[in-house]
Amino acid sequence: MDFSLSLKLLSPNLLLCIGSLVILMAGLWVKSSRYLLLVSSLFILASVTCVFSIAKIAPTSYFGGLVFHDPFSLFFSILFPLVILFALIMATTLMRY
Repeated sequence: MDFSLSLKLLSPNLLLCIGSLVILMAGLWVKSSRYLLLVSSLFILASVTCVFSIAKIAPTSYFGGLVFHDPFSLFFSILFPLVILFALIMATTLMRY
């Protein structure tokens, strides 16, 4: 398997990592929780969209067998970002009170 396909399969996780770094750095300068929620929601939705775009690829291993692409990993690639999004929404509503 070539490197570009491996990066395509890893793109949802890469988006979450890049998004978390952006949110951490933006939190130093931006104090608006609505803005941070919006930016983090965009990164999470982009990650879930990437999962749906790679869902049709046949189960395989990539990066020399270190990471696997199968229905089980797709399920958790959708579940974790949605749980994070739910936690972000709950945190911003609790910060208002």
